[in-house]
Amino acid sequence: MVPIVITLCNRLLEAPVEFLVSAEKQQGWEVIGFDALPLLLEPSASTEIPLEALIPKAGIHNLQALQVTVKQQQGEDLPFSFSHQWLVHVTDRSL
Repeated sequence: MVPIVITLCNRLLEAPVEFLVSAEKQQGWEVIGFDALPLLLEPSASTEIPLEALIPKAGIHNLQALQVTVKQQQGEDLPFSFSHQWLVHVTDRSL
């Protein structure tokens, strides 16, 4: 199990923001107990989302499967993918 913590911040000073945090299905690993989480953050508020990834095989895995969508009251929702790779090197100690 690999712990992951995502921190979301609403940097607006006067308006709440509605988010949807979701995880794409990945081959070789999965986020445990999580598909999508709707959130509403008040102005200047932040929150942390603790997650765990199950990685059953040794190797280097990119955990960049999480996406945040900013829900718009008018217009299209704005999806945001994180721009950096989250690489984890898992070793098999039984060898």
